[in-house]
Amino acid sequence: MTAILLILSLIVSTNVFWMMRKTGITMAGDAACGIEEHIHDIECYSDENADVEAQLDWQEMFAGHVTGNLAKDLVTIAESQIGYTESERNFQIDKEGRRNGYTRYGAWYGAPYSDWSAMFVSFCLHYAGSDTANTPYNIGANSMATLWEQIGRYELASEYTPVSGDLVFFSDNTVGIVSGVFMNKILDGYRKRECQTLLMILL
Repeated sequence: MTAILLILSLIVSTNVFWMMRKTGITMAGDAACGIEEHIHDIECYSDENADVEAQLDWQEMFAGHVTGNLAKDLVTIAESQIGYTESERNFQIDKEGRRNGYTRYGAWYGAPYSDWSAMFVSFCLHYAGSDTANTPYNIGANSMATLWEQIGRYELASEYTPVSGDLVFFSDNTVGIVSGVFMNKILDGYRKRECQTLLMILL
C-alpha cells in the first residue's frame, strides 16, 4: 500500500508541476511588453507591430480605382473598406479604460489609435484624389464639419436631398460617406439613418 501511495503521489505531483509549467510558458509567451519580472497589465499583450501597414500598401490597394469622378471614386474606395476592422492584437488603452485598436486610417493621419470616423473619410477623400482646399480633412468629425461650413459646402438635411458621394455628419460626432439613398434613408456603408435628422455637406 505504501508503494502504491508513493507512486500515485509522484504521478499527481508530476502532473501538477507540468500543468503549472505550461501555464507559465503560455503567460510568458503571450505578453509583448518585453519587461521581465512584473505583473502584466492588458497593454502588455498588445503587439505594436501587428497589422501595421505602410503608405505603399494603400497606394497599391487603390491603384486603378481613381477615374477622376470624385464622388464616384470616393464611394468606390469607401466600399472597398467594408470588412476592415481595428486590430485586435495592436491596441492602446485610453484614460477612460477603453481599448482602441490600430487602424490604417489613423496610421495614415498620424494617430493610429484615435477615433477613426473622420480619419476614415479623410483617408478615402485623399485616395480618391480630392483637393484639400475644397474638401478639408480633420481628425475629428465636428472640427471637419466646421471647416466645410466655413468654405460654404455645408447644407442642412431638412433642406437638401443627399446623393451618392456626399458626406454626412451625425450628431454623435461621427461622419460617413453616402453610398446611396433608399426610402428616405441614406446608406453610408455601415448604417442607415433618417435623412431628416442629419446635417449634410455637398461634394
